Amino acid sequence: MNFSFTLSVSMDQSKLGELLDEVAGQLNKCASFWLSNAIDEQYGGLFNMVDESGQVYDTRKNSWLMGRAVWTLCQLYCDLEAYHTEETLAVATSCLSFIEEHMTFKDGSRRVFFSVSRDGSIPIAVQRKLFGEVFYCLGLLGMARATQRMDQFERALSLLFLIDEWSRGTGEQLGLPVEVLGPRDIRGQLAVVMMILSLATEAVRVSKALGVDQECERIGKVEAVAREAVDDILKHQVSLQCIYRVL
Repeated sequence: MNFSFTLSVSMDQSKLGELLDEVAGQLNKCASFWLSNAIDEQYGGLFNMVDESGQVYDTRKNSWLMGRAVWTLCQLYCDLEAYHTEETLAVATSCLSFIEEHMTFKDGSRRVFFSVSRDGSIPIAVQRKLFGEVFYCLGLLGMARATQRMDQFERALSLLFLIDEWSRGTGEQLGLPVEVLGPRDIRGQLAVVMMILSLATEAVRVSKALGVDQECERIGKVEAVAREAVDDILKHQVSLQCIYRVL
């Protein structure tokens, strides 16, 4: 069975303007909420668990939120005049510093704890997955763009290549008990290769913002990572076709 979808949109400029104003309002509301309620002035970074009234109900901090926050704040800083402020960049810097000082393994592996205590002194959870590292890498890319720092960009690329390498393993490098559970096809998970493709795409975008030679070896390697991720994503079409046939 073949599926096809057609979307037809016809909209006058006044209606489009109204929608843009609504989106801008929601963005400002969301950013204001987090910047007003989630900043940890004492230990740095952001609180993850904040209720709708702005009250922090759990002080644990999660690496995926920190990495996302760095990237998001850096995009606001770079793209919207209202957020192109020292405060916005300072919060992003605080989040990245917290990741690097308290959430990364001390063995030099560049693995990331999933969650830690408020002050970062107590690791609470480790995921045997790539999500924490992916968002750490994304944060590095955002900071490289915001600060125009090549050293941040190079560190992001090194982590991207490590993530790609880990995805090709059996899970042992991620701490999976392979001797008990058997080898895992990490790269066979659609979410994994989609995240790698997203990182590679963002890395190319940031490289252009930094004026990096697009013909250099490092960018060629990033593009190769992206192409292989696309190839692996397309392998999942077979599974989708099987589902469609059953339906």
